[in-house]
Amino acid sequence: MPPRPASPFQNRRTGASFVGVAAVVLGLLCLGLVGVHDYQLFHVLAELVCVVTGAAMFLVIWNARASVEHGFFLVLGLSFLYAAGFDALHLLAAAGLGPFRMPPDTLALFRAASRILLAGALCAGAWLLQNRVISTAAANLWVGGAALALVLGVSSRVLSPEQPAAAPLLLAGRIGAIGLFAAAGLGLWRNRSHLSPRIVRLLLGSLAALALSGAIIALDPVPPWLRIAGQAAKVLGYCLSCQAIVVTGISRPYDLLFREIGLREQDLTSRMVRLNAQTRAIFDLKSLEALEIGEFKAFAATLLGRSMAVLGLARTGVWVLSPDHDRLRCLLGGGLGSGDEGKELSLAEFPIYFQAITHERVIVAGDALTSPLTSGFAETYLRERGIVSLLHAPFRFSGRLAGVLCLEHTGAPRRWSDDELAFAGSMADMLSLALETSERRRAARELAESEQRLRSLLDAMPDPVCFKDAKGRWIVANQAQIEAFGLAGVHWQGQTDAALAAHTAGDAGAFAAAAATDERTWATREVSVFGMTLTTPAGQDRHFDVIKAPLFHEGGQPKGLVILSRDITAYREALARLRETNEELEAIYNETSDGLIIADVGNRSIVRVNAAACRMFGYAPRQLTALSPWDLHPTEERERSLTLFQEIAAGRLRLLEDIPCRRKGGGHFYADISAQPITYGGRPAILGFYRDISERRAADEAVKASEDRFRRVFNSTYDAIFLHDTTGRILDLNDKMLELYGVRRDEAESFSIERDYSAPDNPPGKLSEYWRDVMNGEDRFFEWKARRPHDGSLFYVEVYLRRIVLAGRPVILANVRDVTERKRVLAALAARQEEISALNRDLSRRVREETEKNRQKDILLLNQTRLAAMGEMIGNIAHQWRQPLNALSILLANLRFEYESVCGDETHLLLASHRQAGEILRKMSTTIDDFRNFFRPDKQREPFTVVEAISDALLLIEASLAQHDVAVRFIARHNPRVRGFRGEFSQVVLNLLSNAKDAILANRPGGGSITIRVMARLGQAVIHITDNGGGIRPDIRDRIFDPYFTTKSAHGGTGLGLYMSKTIIEDHLGGRLLATNTRDGSRLTIRIPLNGPA
Repeated sequence: MPPRPASPFQNRRTGASFVGVAAVVLGLLCLGLVGVHDYQLFHVLAELVCVVTGAAMFLVIWNARASVEHGFFLVLGLSFLYAAGFDALHLLAAAGLGPFRMPPDTLALFRAASRILLAGALCAGAWLLQNRVISTAAANLWVGGAALALVLGVSSRVLSPEQPAAAPLLLAGRIGAIGLFAAAGLGLWRNRSHLSPRIVRLLLGSLAALALSGAIIALDPVPPWLRIAGQAAKVLGYCLSCQAIVVTGISRPYDLLFREIGLREQDLTSRMVRLNAQTRAIFDLKSLEALEIGEFKAFAATLLGRSMAVLGLARTGVWVLSPDHDRLRCLLGGGLGSGDEGKELSLAEFPIYFQAITHERVIVAGDALTSPLTSGFAETYLRERGIVSLLHAPFRFSGRLAGVLCLEHTGAPRRWSDDELAFAGSMADMLSLALETSERRRAARELAESEQRLRSLLDAMPDPVCFKDAKGRWIVANQAQIEAFGLAGVHWQGQTDAALAAHTAGDAGAFAAAAATDERTWATREVSVFGMTLTTPAGQDRHFDVIKAPLFHEGGQPKGLVILSRDITAYREALARLRETNEELEAIYNETSDGLIIADVGNRSIVRVNAAACRMFGYAPRQLTALSPWDLHPTEERERSLTLFQEIAAGRLRLLEDIPCRRKGGGHFYADISAQPITYGGRPAILGFYRDISERRAADEAVKASEDRFRRVFNSTYDAIFLHDTTGRILDLNDKMLELYGVRRDEAESFSIERDYSAPDNPPGKLSEYWRDVMNGEDRFFEWKARRPHDGSLFYVEVYLRRIVLAGRPVILANVRDVTERKRVLAALAARQEEISALNRDLSRRVREETEKNRQKDILLLNQTRLAAMGEMIGNIAHQWRQPLNALSILLANLRFEYESVCGDETHLLLASHRQAGEILRKMSTTIDDFRNFFRPDKQREPFTVVEAISDALLLIEASLAQHDVAVRFIARHNPRVRGFRGEFSQVVLNLLSNAKDAILANRPGGGSITIRVMARLGQAVIHITDNGGGIRPDIRDRIFDPYFTTKSAHGGTGLGLYMSKTIIEDHLGGRLLATNTRDGSRLTIRIPLNGPA
């Protein structure tokens, strides 16, 4: 819809706004000029403008109070009215008119009260009453009460005999008014979304101007021009508020009026659009093919879709009345209503709604949840589907209620228009028309289908059928009738029997007989049965039973004749064959070897017997038929025989086995009896076949005796025996099995071989594998752990499985022998043999250990001998070196004396060189002593400190380490004292440092580092020697301490260094030597028990 053009008033209001602003500015300028020349006149005029403006604001808002949306404006008008009243009182008192003469302080207080009243009302209205409706009485009471309170407060000060000082009250009142104006502005800004932006701007400007005016007055005394500006600001505030009131009280009603006119125009336009859409929908639906051909469901689906589109609905539906008129079922749903298809509503639960749809054209519910007609199913139907408004239009068929068209709205409640109600009624009428069309089409189709079914039925009937009218003319005949009378290819419809006999080659006699029996049937006026014989063109006779039924009009006049014929030719032939069959059965009856007896159920007598029965019981036929059925059995079996007779007569028993029977001479025999109830001679009877089983019983007894002999042998074997099938189901077992497994015979077969008779730790599925092999012809012999089902005890058995055939069926024969005792003896023997073997192994181990200890002692002794020899050799070397070193020292001393005598005082360089040479000689001598002491073998254990022993080893190897750029880092957190052989310990450290150096040189030719850490921990001295030489390979880590194992065989390694080191640490010092890898090298750790504090 195009936007509505702006109203003339709106255009005029826009122009008036600019004129009003210009008038206010011009008026303020004029007042300002007046104030420059005469301030008193200016003050009176300004206050007068404020009084007039405040009164005008109240009048405008009071007259427009019915159309004002916010109670704030009513409070605003009242507050400005009371403020204007205070200002008018101030003017009269300042002029000294009548009873209003007051002191200046009192006038100032009244003026301050005016500002406080105005500011307080504006603040309260902005914060508390924004967007709330308030009655005029409440507004008057609230604002008037505040004004009265202020008047009483000022009057109490005037009438008070003490006359408190006015200046503090004035200052507090002015500052309070400024604060309230500011608070009003904040409240207005906070609730600005409830007002138009223009009114918010005007009111904020007014509050700012009034606050500014109050601030200037509070600064009194001030320059004259500032007082004029303050008074002008007050006038401006009043004028801006007046403009806001005018916009609200005058412009707003006009806006509402034009808006209402626009809404009415929009409503009229939308109604026209809806009517056009509704008319178009009705026109389109009337021209649908589905309506013409009677497709009700297809037409209803289209109607629902058009209704949803026209009315803007989310769900629709067509509910039809059940044949019993007791419930509505959803036949079809549209939109969200498609989920209701097939659901039902019981009308007994909603009687008000049912009565309404029975009598009303359209049920209208703007608020369906509360409407009296629909609130009954609010919980069960409406609320769970979100339906809030609905139009339900009943449609009818043949004047009776047939269903309901449901047009339902979801979301917010909807007010339905008159045209929508009319449209809903029209849609219901369209459904009624479609239903009537559908029913007419259905009736026509059913009639045609009925005629077709009748024709098909007649043609499919094997018996001849014919319909004649009251004059005997053929109207309808099926194919069997036409063929029977030889009328194929003949126009027979509308012809009488006489005409057909004259013009066809059919049997003329048959046509004449048919006409004669027709006359007899009409004469009797009842259904009549006749026999008729037709001769075919081939000369064969066909026999028929003919039934003729006359039909009459309501008045009794003949209408037609229905003729049904039954070809009984085959029946007659079958009857003849039946006689022949009976003769054959009679022969079989008399010649069969089983005794045949027929007994009457009613009189409980034998009515017929065959020859075999007479021979079996030794009676003549007459003698046997004179007996009762239980006379054929021993006397002690009489009661039982009578019971069995009744059971057979009732059809509950057919076969009786091993029944004792009595012959005429008193002899007994046993027979199997097969009996069943029959009808003989039109009476209930029992037919019984007796078979003598005496010979079979004798054979069975012989077999039983043989089986008993086999069972005695079977149960007397030493082994437990199972007979079972391939699934493990036990077929038979002997007594030894019951004894071995501790079970009873009545429960033995209920246990499973694999689950109950076998231990749970046997290989799963192994038994099934053995069974398959045995069934394939392979014998199996194995040992098995068995289990007793009751107590769960385990024992060992030997099992022999083989396949045998029993009663033509292959089964498995299992021989089970308890070998628990044998296994116990074998286990004891094996344990004894194991003990002997263990003793032999222990003896061998001890011999090897002693041999290894002796070899280690020999190696250690050899090493100590070598060390002693090396120490003695170093001692000899030291003795030989001492004399050259002493001689060299004397030569250096002589050189020094000679040089001093020649050079005098200039000998300081020579003295320094002499001291350096002496230090070198002393160090060489000390080194020789160190080597000699290091290799001196220790004689006895003694306490020593670890740090000094490590320093001895470092002294010997530090030169070699420095030569190969191997840095040594020695960290001693403690200096623990241990007890042992100091020289051997130093030798171990030397070996470890040498190995670390070799590893670094092999993996890091550029040099490396060795870290030595010494600490005391948990009663032990702990020494870590760590290098970065690549570490120990995992494949040799467990062998590095073995004797003669070396990775340096190509470089002269003997493989005894680490072995001797581990022996010294663990055997001589009582410690541990361990080797581990670090991130880039290896770590050798020595742990030795402490001897005491360092």
